[in-house]
Amino acid sequence: MTVAKRFSLLVGFFALGLVFVAGLGDYQTARVYNSASFGNDNTVPALIALDKVSAGVSQIRIGIYRHIFVGTDANKIAVMDRHLEEAENKVRASLKEYEATIADSEDKRYFDNVSALFKEYMAAALPLLTSSRTDKKEEAVNLIATLAEKGIKLEKAIAEHTEYNVKLGQKAFADARAIQSSATTLVVIVSAVTLVLVIGLSLLGAA
Repeated sequence: MTVAKRFSLLVGFFALGLVFVAGLGDYQTARVYNSASFGNDNTVPALIALDKVSAGVSQIRIGIYRHIFVGTDANKIAVMDRHLEEAENKVRASLKEYEATIADSEDKRYFDNVSALFKEYMAAALPLLTSSRTDKKEEAVNLIATLAEKGIKLEKAIAEHTEYNVKLGQKAFADARAIQSSATTLVVIVSAVTLVLVIGLSLLGAA
């Protein structure tokens, strides 16, 4: 093999190694970015939406108690009804907002459960509020226990859904770190193999 051919072969292997390392770096960088950006693009908006849902549910629950025990005249009841409607609309809008962030089938299951329990809670609140509006306060009080039980289930479901989203964010961060570590290892290995091949060809040509 002539010196020119050996030199061309060495340059070719070296260039091929550089191209492979660069391509691998770009691919792994994209994977790291996708995993790392999951938190900003998905987890943060999801947690914000769930926090709004939780806040709205709390406003409704407190508003119902105020409706029964503080709503002593038509004017006060009208104001409380308006506040309850605003809180309900807030929850529904926040659930719609969350729907756009659903990441997988398990996330969808949590979302459907929260939505169903909220619908169930509001349906159970209707007869209680009707009794309160018509000044049948004792009748409304007798319905509190059942409604409170549904409220506890709803808030527990929201908390579990929030915890699941936190775990999704933590997993995405861990995946990004793992990909970054494996990318560094692969680049080192490929670079070492390329160097060994170049040295080997140099020695072979010199022999």
